[in-house]
Amino acid sequence: MTGTALLILGAALAGQTETTSTAPGQARIEATETSSIAAEETLADGSFVKGEFITVGALRVVPKRSFAGVRLGALLQENTLFLAVAPRLDLILLDRRLRIGLEVPLNFELYSIRSAADAGTGGGGFDNAGRLRKRDYDEARDFVKFLSYFVYGRKEDAVYLAAGQQHNVTLGHGQAMRRYAANVDVNQTRVGVELDAYGPYGGFELSLADVTRATLFGVLGFVKPLSLFTSEDNWAARSVSIGFSYATDQKAPWALLRNPAVGNAAVGSVVVDEFNAPQASTRSVNLFGVDAEVKVVKTDSVDLKTYVDFSKLDAGGSGLTLGALGRFNFRSGDTLHLLRTRLEIRSYQANFIPSYFDAAYEFQKFLFIPVGGLAGPDVQTKLQYVLGRGDERRFGVYLEATYSLPGWLVFAVALETDSVGQDRHLMIHAEVPLRYLDIFATYHQRNFTSLFRLDDNDLIFAGARLQILPILFLNGRVQKSFEWNSAAFDGLGSYAENFNYQVDAEFGFQF
Repeated sequence: MTGTALLILGAALAGQTETTSTAPGQARIEATETSSIAAEETLADGSFVKGEFITVGALRVVPKRSFAGVRLGALLQENTLFLAVAPRLDLILLDRRLRIGLEVPLNFELYSIRSAADAGTGGGGFDNAGRLRKRDYDEARDFVKFLSYFVYGRKEDAVYLAAGQQHNVTLGHGQAMRRYAANVDVNQTRVGVELDAYGPYGGFELSLADVTRATLFGVLGFVKPLSLFTSEDNWAARSVSIGFSYATDQKAPWALLRNPAVGNAAVGSVVVDEFNAPQASTRSVNLFGVDAEVKVVKTDSVDLKTYVDFSKLDAGGSGLTLGALGRFNFRSGDTLHLLRTRLEIRSYQANFIPSYFDAAYEFQKFLFIPVGGLAGPDVQTKLQYVLGRGDERRFGVYLEATYSLPGWLVFAVALETDSVGQDRHLMIHAEVPLRYLDIFATYHQRNFTSLFRLDDNDLIFAGARLQILPILFLNGRVQKSFEWNSAAFDGLGSYAENFNYQVDAEFGFQF
C-alpha cells in the first residue's frame, strides 16, 4: 500500500468516533454487503440512510444473530443427487460491526442420472455413491471456500474491510466495475477482499477479486480539496470530490486455445486443463477513469448528488457519463421508507463498454454472447468482441430504483440500454427479511432482446431460510449459473447453463 493510502487510512481510523450521518465522504460508497442489518441499525438511531441496502446476488441467507450448527440436506446438480453436509459458524460481534462466517461444505454423491444412462441400467447410478464431489476440492485454492465472509464495519463507515465470497462489487460510480460477481462458475469458488477508507479530505476503495490469483482488482482514490478551506456547515463545498480509478484483469482471456480441427469441423475443440477449465491466450484489460461529483441537495429527507465520469479502455475506446444519485428517507410515525434512485446519461465509443466487469464477467470473458447471438463453438471472448466493435458511437441510459421498508421488504430494479441495441441489461432483486423467515432473489439478464427468456446470458440466485424451532431451520436455494461443458457442440466445448437446487435442515443454536 502506498504511503498516501496509509495516511488516508490513518486519518479515517482517527475519525471513527464520528457518527454515520456526519462522517465526511460517505456519499461515495456504492457497493453493498448486508442490507437489513445496516438499515435496521440506522433506523434505531434516526440517522440518514445513504448506502445501498440490497444484497444483490447473495448465495445464502446470513443469520441476524450468531449461530453454530450443521446443515444436512440434498443437492441436485449436474444431474447428480448429493448428500449435502456443512458444519457452519456465524459470529455477529462488536454490536454487529464485526461479522464472521465459516462453513465447510461437503457433498457426497448418492445417485448420478448421467452415470446410470452411460451404464444403461438404473443401478449404474450408484457406482460412486458415498464419494465426495471431486470438483469441490480438486485445487489447493478451493480450500479458501471455508471463509464465507469476514466483515468489519459497513459500507459508508470510515473504515470498511470485507473478505469472502464476493457477489456484488462496485468501484466508484460503476463505470469500470458494477455488481461484479466472482462466483458464477459452480466449479470455482473465489474469495476476495474489499478495503475502503474515508477521511475528511479524501479516501480510497480497493477491491481484489481472488486472493489466490490476484489478477483482477480495482482501486479508486479521491480527494476533497475544498474541505481544506471551508467550515463543516458548508456541505456543498465540502462534498466536491475528484477521483481517479484503475481496474484491471491482468490475465483476461484473449483467444481460446484449440486442438487441431478434425474432419469437416471449422475449428478444433477447446483445450481444457486437468480441472476441465477452458484455456486461452491472455492479455491485460486496463480501464482508467477520472470523475468529479458534488452534492446539490441535502435535507433531513433528501440527499442528491451529481457526477461526471470519464473512462478509457486501454487499446479501446472511451466513455463519458453524466449521473445523478438520489437518496430519500421518508418517515411516517415510526415507519421508515427508503428510496434510492440513479440516472445516468452515457456517450461512448463502440469499442468501449460501460461496467466492463459485471455480474456475468467470469464466464463471458471466455464466451461472450452478444444481443441476438447464440452459444456456439466459435463465439468470441469478451475482450475480442468489445475491441472488435467498430460501428457508430453509442448513446445510452442507465436507470435504477430501490425501495425498502426495513424489516419487511426490499425491491430493486435496474435497466440499461443504448442507441444501437447491443448493450441492454436488466437486474431485478427482492428481499423479504421477516423475523422467522428470510427470502431473497436476484435475476440478471445480460444482452437481452426480449425480457425473461432464461437464456445463455441469464443468472438467478434465490434462497430462503425458515425458523421452525429455536434450534431448527429449513433452507432452500435455487441457482442458475454456468459451467464448462467439453461435450457441447459435438465435443468442441462451450459454457452451459447449470441449474442447481438445494434443500436442507439446519440444526444448531443462536447466541
